[in-house]
Amino acid sequence: MKFTYYITLVLIFCMNSQVANSQAIIKKDSKESKKESIKLTKEGWKTTKGSLSIDIQLCRYWAIQAEQNKSKTPTYLISEAESIAEYYDIARMQALETAKTDLITQIESNITKKSNITSCQLSEEESATISNIISTSKSITTIRIGTIMPIMEISKTLKDNQIKVVVKIAYDAETAEYIAKVVIKEQLKYASTKLQEQISKILNLE
Repeated sequence: MKFTYYITLVLIFCMNSQVANSQAIIKKDSKESKKESIKLTKEGWKTTKGSLSIDIQLCRYWAIQAEQNKSKTPTYLISEAESIAEYYDIARMQALETAKTDLITQIESNITKKSNITSCQLSEEESATISNIISTSKSITTIRIGTIMPIMEISKTLKDNQIKVVVKIAYDAETAEYIAKVVIKEQLKYASTKLQEQISKILNLE
């Protein structure tokens, strides 16, 4: 009975400590975000009408950036891009497209890193086939993932009246990898059965 009571007290203490730590982190991020927000505002950066303030967007961005999964790896893939154009909508669209392209490149890179592709003895034809499949899958994965809303978006008017837009986007890493692998599997149907098995093993698609 005493042992159970002791364990309960320890658990309560740990939970309270975690809550306290979380609150401390939030408080620190909030303080830093306000400081950074003031700096960005002085530089001419602003958010669109009706969107979250810069400091709140920064807090959200830092929280997502710091989040980890059970494997202690980042939960989200994060990408940032900027673009300059005469009109805001055009600059925003270009920045989002660039950020999304970078995100897909990260997915492709992660899959390749996790595989043993670099240590395999492949012929030129096999290497070319794998490169072609991954390249084709990249564009299809971009379509499958669809629209990604930015977790942070700010803009400012430059001296020449051009508009500069900076966006930060995030996407769940595990979901992104799953979508990419499904697409790669679909593309494998155009390869020979032997090569299908080999590539599936190399890229850990089984």
